[in-house]
Amino acid sequence: FPTNSRSFSGIVGYFFEQGELDKAITYFKNGLLVDPQNIPLLNSLSKAYRINKMYDKAEDLSLQAIQLDLNDSDSYNSLGAIYYDKGEMEKAEQYFTKAIRINPKNWSPHTNMGVIYFKKRLFDEAIQEFEKGIQLSPDQVGAYVNLALAYENKQLLEKAILYLKRALDYFPDSYIALFHLGRIYYNQGNFGAANFYFNEALRLKSE
Repeated sequence: FPTNSRSFSGIVGYFFEQGELDKAITYFKNGLLVDPQNIPLLNSLSKAYRINKMYDKAEDLSLQAIQLDLNDSDSYNSLGAIYYDKGEMEKAEQYFTKAIRINPKNWSPHTNMGVIYFKKRLFDEAIQEFEKGIQLSPDQVGAYVNLALAYENKQLLEKAILYLKRALDYFPDSYIALFHLGRIYYNQGNFGAANFYFNEALRLKSE
């Protein structure tokens, strides 16, 4: 088994993309039979349950991880993500904030707090958190896209375009970045660029 939370998270993502989340759940459950106090395993199984909308099981696992280590930033971030998906924004914000306070160099709660601020239309605060997340982990396509959308909401379209293109630097096949570039260029009246990015997005969808 991998030994860090980012590797486990990548495994969840892989199985999710393959439509085989049940395999991820089985994988992590088997790991916990070997090492029942493995905090990254607990949080990754929690994430798999959360994606599967099995929120009670996900919450129990994240709370178990917190009980094992009250200073584990990832565990609080995991719990915040569960509450976010359940629509409990105040609780989500509380746990993301605690995760950041415990470890300010943990990129994930910064980007999650950015989403919270974006939902509140606090775009300056959202931008600050997305930029912190990107600084700490530059290969997060979602953070670039969300940062771009925050800039778009402030009518700073050139910055929005810049960050969408940076997302494509890391993930050339990001449908969502291609789509938003096409949309922004279309709204600007740059139909040639819009057509290019829309066609690229459609090509990916059809593959």
